[in-house]
Amino acid sequence: MYDASGNGQPLRSARIAGGGTCGTKPCWKAIGTTRYQYASKGNAESITQLQLKAGADGRSQVKLKDAARTLAPPDPSLTRRSPCS
Repeated sequence: MYDASGNGQPLRSARIAGGGTCGTKPCWKAIGTTRYQYASKGNAESITQLQLKAGADGRSQVKLKDAARTLAPPDPSLTRRSPCS
């Protein structure tokens, strides 16, 4: 996770496989044309779910489920980047 602050970047990080199978199903699947979902019963980082949703320019949505709670939640006062002109 990155923001536009002067803090060291990235603010938080986790690794999730870019493909492969989780059990007997693909780890990633497309949901419609603007969203992707990752699902696993666990991996090295204990990330069990991740949803990525495209949005308007400069906007997107990320939802993450960390079953083992190994990642601390981000500071809610993340510094936004200004959209490019």
